[in-house]
Amino acid sequence: MKTLSLLGVCCAISTIATAQSYKVQQCVIENGTIRTVASDYDPATGHYSISVNGYKKSFDDIYPTITKDYAGNESWFKNSEPVLLNGVSYVKYGFPRILQTTDVVKKFLYKGIGVYVEQGITGTPEVIYIPTMRGCEFQPYQQHLPGIERKRIYYSEDWKVSGAGTAKYYRLMKVNASGVPVGPVTDYYINGKKQWQGSLSYVDPNDNNKDVMEGVCVWFHPNGTKSEEVFYLKGKQNGVYRSWADDGSLVQEIEYKNGVMHGYVKTYSTEGKLLTTEHYTNGKLDVK
Repeated sequence: MKTLSLLGVCCAISTIATAQSYKVQQCVIENGTIRTVASDYDPATGHYSISVNGYKKSFDDIYPTITKDYAGNESWFKNSEPVLLNGVSYVKYGFPRILQTTDVVKKFLYKGIGVYVEQGITGTPEVIYIPTMRGCEFQPYQQHLPGIERKRIYYSEDWKVSGAGTAKYYRLMKVNASGVPVGPVTDYYINGKKQWQGSLSYVDPNDNNKDVMEGVCVWFHPNGTKSEEVFYLKGKQNGVYRSWADDGSLVQEIEYKNGVMHGYVKTYSTEGKLLTTEHYTNGKLDVK
């Protein structure tokens, strides 16, 4: 979902100036436990190694791409068979995603393979993740719900509907037979990190900017921290809008009524100190 604020997120890009080896954290699953392992990467050869009892060994030898912890070679996975957990049927959904140790937690076991859900999920999950190979590549599976269709929509940088090859974002949602969204809708950065979550009463077939938001809607920075939050009623902002920097510090608070500023507008320093306060009535600044 297109963000509301004009805040930019600056990302520092580091480059390797020499051909010397350097440390790389790799995500693996070993004996059902997901974790990161530090390896040495040699840019000259493209190989990874790891020290074991003082000896350098190939990372691939210690942590093979496919082991008993991954479903990549299992016949039920290759044949796209449904996964049945506690009476609930799940089917493959979309393409595999790269997840991190902070994204998911193991909750079930299916034919010897760990089944993971997103952190913080309680009760019966709508989506589960099954590890396919080393590097923490997970295949999403969704609940099979008769009469409900799960959709994936790709968006360009300016939030127009696009093809997968040029997309910068994508959306996962459920719709009923009439095409009306059912339940929460989630937008993602193309790398699989959550970008927005909320509810929609209308989804435009071509332009995300024409969607109608409802209820509490939350945006996220690429690093996973919350960037914006506000309540919508029939597509209009109502209540207090808040925005945060990517380090979690509060930046701004704005009171809205029926989509216009109505009440206090406050800005804060990076230390949390109140910098400015203004007051609006029906979208107009009150001047004393």
